[in-house]
Amino acid sequence: MTLSRQEWIDRAIAISGKQGVEMPAESLLQSTAQAVAIDLCKQRDTRSLLRSLVVVSFASGTGTLPAGTLTQFMQETNLFDGTNATSMQKRYSFEPQWENFVRFNEHRLGAYHNDGLTIYLIEPNATYSPTTGFTGNRNMSLLITPSIPNTAGGIFSTSDEVINRLVVKLAMNLEGARVSA
Repeated sequence: MTLSRQEWIDRAIAISGKQGVEMPAESLLQSTAQAVAIDLCKQRDTRSLLRSLVVVSFASGTGTLPAGTLTQFMQETNLFDGTNATSMQKRYSFEPQWENFVRFNEHRLGAYHNDGLTIYLIEPNATYSPTTGFTGNRNMSLLITPSIPNTAGGIFSTSDEVINRLVVKLAMNLEGARVSA
């Protein structure tokens, strides 16, 4: 299903039954999308609705995750070398504690750690170095908040379930909104 930003607002206003709340609706879009994403991630069977495969570029072992990455669910991510199509492709283990990450010594696997949207990488059979780390791309499967289109006509392209939850959650958030004159 596709839905424009304006259609999302219009449907939520219709469900809420309130008029004159378009401005508050605009201000609630990002927090609504974030709340829906967190709700979906809390249940293992709905997490896959937000899973995306992205390419992360690293320079000296440091990269940046996409905006909207749900970093509180990093344990649900997978990082791998997408250039190696064999069954022996490089795999990486998520290490949530920085102290353990910099001392990582499991040589069959590489490791990764995040601090907000910054991600750090250690290649298999390597040790951590902030100046000589890996430079290149790795594939990552992670959970991302639905991206909100920048314009009224901009289109969401996601599952029907995510769109329906976005509309209903925005309608619920509008129930307490002030009506503009």
